[in-house]
Amino acid sequence: MNCSSCGAAVRDSDKFCSRCGTLVVISPQFCPECGNPVAQDANFCTTCGYNFGKPAPVQPSQSQPSAMYAAPPSQAQGMAQDSSGETVLKDTGFFPIAYVKNFMSSTNGKLTLTNQRLIFKASALQGVGGTALPGGIFIPNPKDVEKCKEFFTINLSEITNVENGWASLTIQAGGQKYKFGGMRDTKKWAETVNNAISALRR
Repeated sequence: MNCSSCGAAVRDSDKFCSRCGTLVVISPQFCPECGNPVAQDANFCTTCGYNFGKPAPVQPSQSQPSAMYAAPPSQAQGMAQDSSGETVLKDTGFFPIAYVKNFMSSTNGKLTLTNQRLIFKASALQGVGGTALPGGIFIPNPKDVEKCKEFFTINLSEITNVENGWASLTIQAGGQKYKFGGMRDTKKWAETVNNAISALRR
């Protein structure tokens, strides 16, 4: 069996992929491109044509957090559950959102809500900063390149406040403020986070 995200070999007993940290979903398998269910032995998605044999870009293992977790596509929300009882409740889907550090710095990525934590994982494509040289050569800003390695979790038990704004969600936890922008349906996001916190405290 292979990881649905990066294609690495995984054992049936694995909860997460050892290469990219994606939750191993044994049955049904979901297409990482469109999120529709596919057969375990499928080579291509019957909905979007995604090639499951295509190798994903490999990132250096020392830069990856040891407890990395990525959710299945948004269409599979609430369905993926590992043996510890962690269930994906909601994620931001295919299009990236922005983790806003300050008005001059943000990181594109995906936000996932489980019944235990919020997870932010940066996407591989970041920013457009850099230097254009003659002949059409572009050298990206090294700071933008490093952004793709960003990953963090926020335990629901540490969250003290959830605010939704126009296309943004602000979380206060552990004395720190986390702002996520470029989001859709932020009122529903805030409601779902608050419901998950309430359920955890019961």
